Amino acid sequence: MIISNAEDKTIRVWDLNRRICVDTFRKENDRYWILAVHPSLNYIAAGSDTGLTVFTLQSERVPAVISANLNDIFFVHRKQLIHRDVKSGRELIIKSIDYAPTHSSMVYHKPSNVYYNVFNNSAHNVIVQFKDKEKGHYKYYLITMDANIERNREKADMNFKYAVAAVFVAKDKLAVLSATKEVFFELIKIF
Repeated sequence: MIISNAEDKTIRVWDLNRRICVDTFRKENDRYWILAVHPSLNYIAAGSDTGLTVFTLQSERVPAVISANLNDIFFVHRKQLIHRDVKSGRELIIKSIDYAPTHSSMVYHKPSNVYYNVFNNSAHNVIVQFKDKEKGHYKYYLITMDANIERNREKADMNFKYAVAAVFVAKDKLAVLSATKEVFFELIKIF
């Protein structure tokens, strides 16, 4: 990976293996003049006409969501979907989620969001969403599990698909915006 700045007011991240730009950061009113990259941490410093900006290439926050009853938190940490019971503080690993670089990219795609189905009171439905900046769409995992997570977590159903966006619209329905900009409804498994 290489990072460059240019007089077109951009910082670009390049994939050296494929020789393509995989991400672009832009300033509207001034130019970047100098860049510094930390050798081991995910920090980049960029000097511009108006000052210094320090940022990361990928978000440092852990994607998380709380259930409708406020008793359950679902979050992704170290390639695993984890459930935390708010009352007891206990954590359980639900599923491993692979977000390693794909065969066509060396860029690590970390989860960007986690969504919870507030329409379903009898089970847990969670979407873990990954943004593929190169292709402009999302890869999402839909995880469905019984309300008694501790006893039935090995039965959690997980599958993934590609789309621009996906959102819960009913207890057993997902609205999906495809890459061709068509909206369709998908029935989901209910325990």
